[in-house]
Amino acid sequence: ADRSIASRLMLPLSSSVRCHMGYRAFLATLLLLSGCTVQFNAGGDQEQSGRSGSQQEQAGARASAEQVLSQLDRGDWRSAWEASSENLRKSANLPQFVAGVQSTRVAFGTPVSRVIKDFNFTTSIEGAPAGEYAIVFFNTAFSGAGEVEEQVVLAQESGGWRLAGYWAEKKTSPSTQ
Repeated sequence: ADRSIASRLMLPLSSSVRCHMGYRAFLATLLLLSGCTVQFNAGGDQEQSGRSGSQQEQAGARASAEQVLSQLDRGDWRSAWEASSENLRKSANLPQFVAGVQSTRVAFGTPVSRVIKDFNFTTSIEGAPAGEYAIVFFNTAFSGAGEVEEQVVLAQESGGWRLAGYWAEKKTSPSTQ
């Protein structure tokens, strides 16, 4: 798929980072604010290096991701940033975070519906500190953009899941690719 039409907010783990995970993982996280790109899809049918997680793990990641998205939906940028991972807060101050989130979210309009599509749990993201990461994939309908794929990257920190990155891309129909 052509990713050049993507509307993205990627909150950086580090500069000039590229990471590859296999099929069903996502295609970019942590960009815009510092210009870095983390890419979780090497393409093709490679074996996925993450895992889908247990029901308990999914429930915890889901609750955290939904809380983050609720904050973003309300425009409560400060709360989202304050509750984010330490690494994200070190990489982007509040004004940078707000500018990045607004540039992505405002163009889409208001969320109309949102459904979880998938989960991916991994212990390593190249260029990021070793740790536990969860990626929660959503199919979301927005009032001004139609169908959008959202991906919330969470880092396990201080006994809970914290926002480490956010990515959103308007879905394109096969006929426009």
